[in-house]
Amino acid sequence: MANVNNSDILPGSVPKLEENASNWLIFSLRFPAAVAAKGKWPHFDGSLARPAHPQPLTAEQVQELGAWDSDEASANFMLQQ
Repeated sequence: MANVNNSDILPGSVPKLEENASNWLIFSLRFPAAVAAKGKWPHFDGSLARPAHPQPLTAEQVQELGAWDSDEASANFMLQQ
């Protein structure tokens, strides 16, 4: 698992989504706003796809993919809080 960064922690105003979704309304308002403020919303709305590169990869492309994968892991962590 990727290292947890303090910038990956959501504010206390974003509730954890209950299993029965009883708090869906407040979660659906606060979660996107908090994640967007951290610059990770494109990982949720699909507007930032993983970069596709032909093989073999250059060092720059490897770094770009690593950064995208790290941001994706951060976004997934936020959803699990």
